[in-house]
Amino acid sequence: MAISLFGEERVQHKPAQMGMEDFAYYVKEVPGSFFWVGGALDDQEKVHPHHHPRFDVDEKAILYIGKLFIGLVLNYLSTKEHASSTDKETIQ
Repeated sequence: MAISLFGEERVQHKPAQMGMEDFAYYVKEVPGSFFWVGGALDDQEKVHPHHHPRFDVDEKAILYIGKLFIGLVLNYLSTKEHASSTDKETIQ
């Protein structure tokens, strides 16, 4: 989905890593996916690590992640597997 929205040159595949997330517990219950979104500033002198008082991000990343979430939801809702198994009462 990300490649079709943003182009192959803007999407990176990274090896799985053991982060400090509880996400694994969620996907034990329901299907899911975890991905990182880059938001680094162009000016490298203004880039600081998380929790640093001068930490900042390029807020355009919010638009990109919004487009990706919307694309994923629309793709999910358009699949035959989902459409045939969805209980109409839960959609209302």
